[in-house]
Amino acid sequence: MIVSELAFQLFALVALGFVLRRFGVIDDNFQKRMGNLLILVVLPAAILSSANTPFSEEMGMSLIWAFLFILFFYVAGIILLRIATRAVRYPEQNRHLLINLLMFANTGFLGFPVVQYIYGGQGVLYAVIFNLLFNFFLFTYGVMMLGGREITWKKFLLSPLTISMVVTIILFVTRLEMPNFIVGVLDKLGGLSAPLSMFIVGGSLSVIPLKKLLTNRHAYWVTGVGQLLLPALMMLLLWATGQRGVMPSTIVLLAGLPPATLNIVTAEQHGADVAFATEAVVLGSLLMVVTIPLTALISSVVFGP
Repeated sequence: MIVSELAFQLFALVALGFVLRRFGVIDDNFQKRMGNLLILVVLPAAILSSANTPFSEEMGMSLIWAFLFILFFYVAGIILLRIATRAVRYPEQNRHLLINLLMFANTGFLGFPVVQYIYGGQGVLYAVIFNLLFNFFLFTYGVMMLGGREITWKKFLLSPLTISMVVTIILFVTRLEMPNFIVGVLDKLGGLSAPLSMFIVGGSLSVIPLKKLLTNRHAYWVTGVGQLLLPALMMLLLWATGQRGVMPSTIVLLAGLPPATLNIVTAEQHGADVAFATEAVVLGSLLMVVTIPLTALISSVVFGP
C-alpha cells in the first residue's frame, strides 16, 4: 500500500538525517543552510512544477468551491485555535508554534502522492490549490507569529516562494504549458524537498530522548486534534453544504495529514521550540498509517466514490 511505502521512505530519510547529525556530518549551521535552500529554491521549484498539471473546463466551478472551502479552513481554524490554545500553559511563542503544527500539515511531500493514489489526477488539482493556500498562510501568518514581528509586504511579495505561486496561478488561468525540459528541471529540484526536510527532522531528533518523544502528551494532543478532530469538523461542514465526490474527500484527507516538516524549518529559523516541533511531526508521521486510511474510509462513506 502506498501509504505504508511513504511512511517507510519518510522514516528512512529521518533516520539518515539522525545518523548524519550524530556523526557530525550535519551541524547546526549546515542544518540552517539546508532550511534556507529548501525555502528559497527547492520549494518554489516544487510549486512551479505543479503548474503543468492539466485540468478541464468542467472542473472550473469545483476548483473555485475548493478554494473557498480551503480558505475558510485556514482562516476559521487559525481564529478558533488562537482562542482555544490560550488555555494551554505555553509561552506565547510556543503557543503560536502549536497552532502552526495543527494547521500546517504535510500536504506536499505526503499529500500529493497519497491523493494521486486514492483520487487520481482530479484529486491532485485540489491538492495544488490546498498547497498554494498552505504556503500563503504558513509564510505570512505562521512565520510572522514565530518571528514576533510583521513581515514587510515588499519582502514577502519579492520572495522566490511568492513569485513561484503567482506564476503558477497565471499558468493555471492562461493554460500555458512550460517546455518539458523546464518541467524536468523543476521536478528534479522539487524532488529534493523530501530529503532536505527529513534530514532536518532527523538532525533535530538526534538531540531528543526517545522516552521524551513517546511520552510528550502535547505531541499526542497535536496528533489527536490535527489528524482527527480538525478533519472531522471539516468533513461535517462539507457534508452539510451538500458537497460530494472527490473534492470534499481530498480536502478532508489533506486537512488530516501529520504536521509538515516545514514547521521544524520555520521553528529553527525563528528561535521557536524545535524539539517539540520535531516530536509532534515524528509522532504524527508514526500514527498516519492509521489516521490516513481511517479518514479516507470515512470520506468514502460520507461523500461517496
